[in-house]
Amino acid sequence: MALTATINLNPTPLSDSGVWFANAAAFNAYMQGISGLATISPGTTTVYVPLNYNESLEPAVINIDGTEYALVTVAMLISLKEKLNNLDASYQLLRTQLKTAGIIDKAQ
Repeated sequence: MALTATINLNPTPLSDSGVWFANAAAFNAYMQGISGLATISPGTTTVYVPLNYNESLEPAVINIDGTEYALVTVAMLISLKEKLNNLDASYQLLRTQLKTAGIIDKAQ
């Protein structure tokens, strides 16, 4: 969906000492009422497809002196790391696409 914007120029009135028109009044009359319509097209981006964390993974539980401790397993860390790497790659791709579209000036 493109955005539209109405543009109105409101320049500072020219004094008679800086005339490059016939006179300051001619410049001011020329600039008054100038308007236009701009169409801002959206940049092309890719839809983010999240990678789900594996909810079926359970922590390892150990009991030390009657107190239970839940420990994160390697499988849980790998699943979380994959989700984070997917999000990071998507974010970098989005920034690259926004830079290519001219919306931002730096990507990474």
